[in-house]
Amino acid sequence: IGDFVLTSVANRILNITRSSDLVARYSGDEFAVVLPNTDGQGATVLAEKVRATIEEHSFSADGSGAGPKVTVSVGCAMFNLEDLNPETILRDAKVALQKAKDKGPNSICLDDPVKTD
Repeated sequence: IGDFVLTSVANRILNITRSSDLVARYSGDEFAVVLPNTDGQGATVLAEKVRATIEEHSFSADGSGAGPKVTVSVGCAMFNLEDLNPETILRDAKVALQKAKDKGPNSICLDDPVKTD
């Protein structure tokens, strides 16, 4: 059922993202979504849509509706034009994901790219 859930989650993400967005399986049970020309508010709106879509779905391989319920944690990061290293946004996204997981299951977190002293 694990493979079925991963495929279903990927398909649900693909169905709610734009054709200009990039959706990829990042590792094991993690996905990355690149949202060109999207600000933090837009990323948060999509993250909430993904979270709610997955939460509401019953992952039943036979279509009976009796499959397991799944929740997701979503971490969002914004590209910082002052640091053009692609590893930076990946690191920031991982930090945001960990913060979302720390908040508890079924959470989202947006990493704030504005660092203040």
